[in-house]
Amino acid sequence: MQHRKGIFFAILAALLSLILFQQIPDPLYFAALGFMILGAWLSAQDGPLLPRRRSKQR
Repeated sequence: MQHRKGIFFAILAALLSLILFQQIPDPLYFAALGFMILGAWLSAQDGPLLPRRRSKQR
């Protein structure tokens, strides 16, 4: 659970930096921020991303 908190604080800090510094960063910044948000959402999920396939037993 600790790593999940760190991810959310990192996103909060990134958004807060936009407000504090009042400068528009490069488009790459926003692409990276999108990946961070996606990673945080995936990390917050309790189950696996893809269901496991059952192997056929003979």
